[in-house]
Amino acid sequence: MSLLFALALGGAIHDLFVDPALRIFLFVDALPQGLVWGGVLAILALLAWRKFRWPEIPKQNTSGKGAEDIAGMAELAVLLRRARFSPWARQRLRARLMHLAVALRCEHEKICPDKAWAEIKQGHWPKNSVARAFFRGEEKTSFSQALTRVVEALERYAGGGEW
Repeated sequence: MSLLFALALGGAIHDLFVDPALRIFLFVDALPQGLVWGGVLAILALLAWRKFRWPEIPKQNTSGKGAEDIAGMAELAVLLRRARFSPWARQRLRARLMHLAVALRCEHEKICPDKAWAEIKQGHWPKNSVARAFFRGEEKTSFSQALTRVVEALERYAGGGEW
């Protein structure tokens, strides 16, 4: 009885698995090697792209000022992580801090934004040499140290202090 069962099961396994696997192997073997390796590389590139793509900023379901703050903080956190390796992220952080500095200056000194932007781009403002070099992308220390100093200077300036 077990012999009949083994023979019947062997035939089913052969029909279900061995024959289709052999046909697939023969089909792939008949293809040009360049096409096979190109397909393998395309599949690997697709898998790598899906695995290593940059994280998206989570969208919030709430509306109003709180949701904008949370999304802005998430974007800032992503930029800070990327700034360790990415010149693009460093430039985006510089731009965000320049916008903040111009907004603070317009509020404190009651000048128009165009004048503030012109002075910051010409290098006449801020008076703090570390911040001025940071905004121009010419910091002499590491990016993280310069970023820390500029954020501290902006915090002082926002509190009513001087650069």
